[in-house]
Amino acid sequence: MKAEQSTAGAPASIVVEQDRTRLTPDGQDVAVLNMSVRDKAGVIVPKAAVRVDFELTGAGRLIGIGNGDLNCHEPDKASFRTTYNGWAQALVQTRKTPGDIRLTARAEGLKSAVVMLSSR
Repeated sequence: MKAEQSTAGAPASIVVEQDRTRLTPDGQDVAVLNMSVRDKAGVIVPKAAVRVDFELTGAGRLIGIGNGDLNCHEPDKASFRTTYNGWAQALVQTRKTPGDIRLTARAEGLKSAVVMLSSR
């Protein structure tokens, strides 16, 4: 087995990965969205400390955010978070009304990311 290391370049985009795309519209179901800052080759930028702003529309609500930094004093219930070691996380909860949920993650100077979830 051959091991390979690569050095990350400058931050270029935000990538969002969700644990699932289909949710139950019961007002309690939650999706976990992990955000990472990547360079133009798609490599995670491990030292990136970038403010990510979240915009959520549709049949859900943003109930919490985090970044894993125990020393972070940003609020856990807000529409933004600064990445820690290139990562941040958002929790999206359904409402009792079915519909689509759209989360947009933006950071100054980086390509934004959009995630679509379905609450049916």
